[in-house]
Amino acid sequence: MQHDDMQHDNAQDDDALFYIDFLEIFNETRVELKRQCLIIQILNISFAILEYHDPEPASQQSSREPKIKMPDIFDGKISEYNTFISQYFLIFRIYPIIYNDDNKDLDKIFFIISYLDDTLRKWAILILENENHSLRKNFKTFKAALDTIYTDHNLK
Repeated sequence: MQHDDMQHDNAQDDDALFYIDFLEIFNETRVELKRQCLIIQILNISFAILEYHDPEPASQQSSREPKIKMPDIFDGKISEYNTFISQYFLIFRIYPIIYNDDNKDLDKIFFIISYLDDTLRKWAILILENENHSLRKNFKTFKAALDTIYTDHNLK
């Protein structure tokens, strides 16, 4: 009878270990899928913005429509932050229909987040996920947070 009890206990231990491994794999997969979903959302936003900026082939566009270089992906180099952020102000100024009122703050914030590299975008995941995040509600607050992190304090 003791041998049967030991086999039963070993089977339960094996089941428990399998369950723990399964939960760990499941949670890792869930986190990765959530990350991929955010990336898809960012890409969809970027695509929609690009489509709005360039709805027809270049050969059919009016020559009077201003053209502006899209920003480079920002990788966190403090020395490049001012150039990076100034590119957005140019875009926001040249495309006032898209970005020129306070109701467009979320579009501005998401647009900038879409040009952060993968490492920096991890910082912004909470902003993307949480509709009540303080940095998601106001562009000036969002930019002030970026300024705090990336402004070159040695620049005169």
